[in-house]
Amino acid sequence: MKSDVPPRPRAGRSSATRAGREATEVLMEKGLPTDIDVEKLILGSLLLDGSRFIDIAPMLREDDFALEKHRRIFARMSALHSRGEPIDRVIVANELMRYGELESVDGIGYLVTLDDGLPRIAHLDSYVNIIRDKATLRRIAIAAQHLMTRALLAEEEPAEILTGAEEMLRRLSQGARANARSFSDIPLIGTIAAQKLDWVVHTILAAGTVTLITGDSGSGKSSLVTAICHAISLGDALAGLRTQQRPVLYLDRENPIPIVAERFKRLGISDSNDFKYWGGWCPAEPAVPSSPTLMQWVNSCEVKPVVVVDSFAGFSDGADENDAAQVRAFMDGPRRLADMGATVIVLHNSSVKTETAKEYRGSSDFKASVDIAYHLVNLSSDPSRLSTLRLRAFKARFAVAPEIVLNYVDGEFRIDSRGPAQTGIQAFRDLLIANPGIKSREFEVLATQKGLGRNKARDFIKKGIDEDTIRVEEGPTHNEQRHTWIGSSPYSEMGDGL
Repeated sequence: MKSDVPPRPRAGRSSATRAGREATEVLMEKGLPTDIDVEKLILGSLLLDGSRFIDIAPMLREDDFALEKHRRIFARMSALHSRGEPIDRVIVANELMRYGELESVDGIGYLVTLDDGLPRIAHLDSYVNIIRDKATLRRIAIAAQHLMTRALLAEEEPAEILTGAEEMLRRLSQGARANARSFSDIPLIGTIAAQKLDWVVHTILAAGTVTLITGDSGSGKSSLVTAICHAISLGDALAGLRTQQRPVLYLDRENPIPIVAERFKRLGISDSNDFKYWGGWCPAEPAVPSSPTLMQWVNSCEVKPVVVVDSFAGFSDGADENDAAQVRAFMDGPRRLADMGATVIVLHNSSVKTETAKEYRGSSDFKASVDIAYHLVNLSSDPSRLSTLRLRAFKARFAVAPEIVLNYVDGEFRIDSRGPAQTGIQAFRDLLIANPGIKSREFEVLATQKGLGRNKARDFIKKGIDEDTIRVEEGPTHNEQRHTWIGSSPYSEMGDGL
């Protein structure tokens, strides 16, 4: 029986086959696009100065390198950087040896050739663009070869092949546009999606920003932030404050698992797929904020996450907190994550307890490098027990709640309805009740350490003496006066004169 389907034209098949042979011949003759010398220059520059890896990480991937040995070297550099370890030829060689890959990259002798006699290259990003261009051309060539093979085999419908081609070209196009490479590529502000301020926690935590939270050890920083993170992961309100649901990653190099488990139990919460807690007990050490792995994850998140760094001391790898350059270098990591849309919280300690103490310890660049900074004080006279917490903003690039007082009761944080002024008066009362017979100077120092203020402490003592709620007794030495609370109730009203 004769088929009604006309025979397939042979000319087209022959033409396609000839085009395929020609493309294959070009690939065999010219090879895939590469620039091995530039690849060596980039790797050598990183071996000379490992601190430059943070500038390269968001722009370059391991498979952007043409040579397999260069991919392995770069991959081991990425692993070292993720762990916060330095990068140089000896450390990279040891890392390769650890994974049995040193011989596959031609040994340490090859690493020596990469940086030996190499000058410091000022604008490494220009060379990165060359590598990215070559990698994109290789991907285009390979994709085209794959597409041509599918067409020649004729085992699929043309529409299916075209759909696959469109998706392939879309991915290649997105990868090529991933980084601005000239002034004309810099996007206009009006074209960027996140143009308005978006609150992750209403009036407290803004999306796409870096927030610093400081406080003494035992002030409740980790407990409060953990409770905030859990609420955000569920989209639940916290202490009456609205939250916006987002994935959360808590990075902790500060606390051991028993402490974290006790905190979770006390708060009545648990981690989940939307609230990941990465501590030192995990198989891999928690990633530093500048980790390429972390940046790639943030970039892949459709809803940008909240990332917590607990704490600066745990992740800074011995950096001098009083050195502005070292602080800036560390804070570049959180800033890059924020620029990618993440909301970053960094925990840090208060300064040494003195009357003139700052809200944070170390260089002023801590304050300069963040968008919002809060100082947290536990107003309880017992430092081992959380009761009333005062969260006060001491730096903000936009309007935030200047001060919030929270009561911690049975694992929950609740906003104190009395407000900061009355709660401050109560804090002075509690402090004096816990320290009967104290000298005024000592009381002022304690009040300063609690973040209550020296002058307000002095006014509190003076007003209490005038209203007979504070008894003054002579001490054992000349002109020494000691003060004790004698008011009928520490919760009685005393006015708002403070």
